[in-house]
Amino acid sequence: MKRLFVFLTALLALSVPFASSASGAEACAPAPDYDAVSDSDVIVAGRFQGWQEANDLAIVEDFTPIRVNMTVDRAFKGDVPGEIEIVDTRSLISYGGESAWARGDDSCGAFDADPTGMYGILGLNKVGDDYQASFFSRFYIGAEPQGQSYDTWLARLESIGEEFPWLPATIAAVLGPLAFIFASSFVFRARHSAG
Repeated sequence: MKRLFVFLTALLALSVPFASSASGAEACAPAPDYDAVSDSDVIVAGRFQGWQEANDLAIVEDFTPIRVNMTVDRAFKGDVPGEIEIVDTRSLISYGGESAWARGDDSCGAFDADPTGMYGILGLNKVGDDYQASFFSRFYIGAEPQGQSYDTWLARLESIGEEFPWLPATIAAVLGPLAFIFASSFVFRARHSAG
């Protein structure tokens, strides 16, 4: 009972800085120009097979880093193998031998519960050999790939690569006529200088 009291007291102490802010978004916020789709190196969908503590990684504050195994069904962006290991350094709080899942919007972690068996769509960043996750690139986590949130993200992510290539099209639209005018001026000069 004493261990539970110590753990709950520690958890309460960790939540005080977050409770004092106006909202959880202030406790953990991305950069103003952050875009989860464009700023992710890879975006994958699949089922989480399990997780374990990553004792080889540095501890951040009172968080225990974890490695989550995922069987990838689909890659929306980037190339990844069929099974990957995802690193998350801010989802699991450990104190006094006890552990608990942190709320993602307070901790910046991608997981706020044991992800084993869940289906997810995550944007990941490649750091060294690791794929790293964060709260801001967690597009969907649920028991099954279904529902409004899943459908909304699926529609957006399926359009990656289908966007009109504005820069190349603009360059072609401007340089094409200029090249024609430039070439025509040489032909015009050549005709008049020969005559």
